[in-house]
Amino acid sequence: MPAAYVRIVSRDNVNLRSAAGMKSEVITQLPKGLAVAVVSRDDRDWLEVSFNRDGYVIEGWVSRKYLTRVR
Repeated sequence: MPAAYVRIVSRDNVNLRSAAGMKSEVITQLPKGLAVAVVSRDDRDWLEVSFNRDGYVIEGWVSRKYLTRVR
């Protein structure tokens, strides 16, 4: 996957949500330094992302302010 489509979680315990928005259900929390793949960039403030955990692909939404680009 190109680096343009990978982001790194920039803080500990960042909420992965079921939809874009602060009121959406929290699926899990992400640790600082986790690499996530960008699935959709259609929302201005949120990115839909996916990552692997224990052999399962987990998808959800994270606020852009908690993700940094891979350089």
